[in-house]
Amino acid sequence: MLPDTGIRRTAGIPVLPTDHAGANRGARHLGCRRWTLPPVVFAAGGYLRPGIVTWSGRIVVVFRGSNQILPAWHTRIEKSTPAHKWFTFSDDGGQTFTDPVPWHYDNREVFYSPATISCFMRSTLTGKAYWFGNITGPKAYANAPRYPLVMAEVDEQTGFLLRATQAVINDRNPDRDAEKLQLSNFSLIEDRETRHIELYLTKTRRTA
Repeated sequence: MLPDTGIRRTAGIPVLPTDHAGANRGARHLGCRRWTLPPVVFAAGGYLRPGIVTWSGRIVVVFRGSNQILPAWHTRIEKSTPAHKWFTFSDDGGQTFTDPVPWHYDNREVFYSPATISCFMRSTLTGKAYWFGNITGPKAYANAPRYPLVMAEVDEQTGFLLRATQAVINDRNPDRDAEKLQLSNFSLIEDRETRHIELYLTKTRRTA
């Protein structure tokens, strides 16, 4: 039995709770498992709030990262750095992960996404895994814009998004909504009876 270190198991995989990127750094020897030193990738606000999905022994992690330049934080971000979600995976039960790279579609097209939360959910109705989050244009910077909110199916051969399945859940109405509209910080559940995925979101900053 593992010592009382705050570790919990999901599908047999030990999970170490963390609060910020960089926590739990270094090699850990817990039971028979060894966690290696994670790769370091520069981001203004750190790499936070990972979304995780698993299948056939592979653990896929997608997390937000900021391209914001903040002198007070001594950030090492170039002015031309685009905003992406970042992608890594493990095929050895989470002991090691690939170097993080910008996440992209199954056709290798890289998309832009601000430093907002996102998450996966696997439908018990279809058996497929879906991703929910903000995909924007190339002008995305820091945490904005937080629209549109989209969903897409995950390719379980590669871990990338299936471009043809992407659908817009909600978007800014320029005649009614302010530019700082936020379509983020949502919650997902699956209805136990219908097995439909339900998304709950409060639109904030709707007016200037």
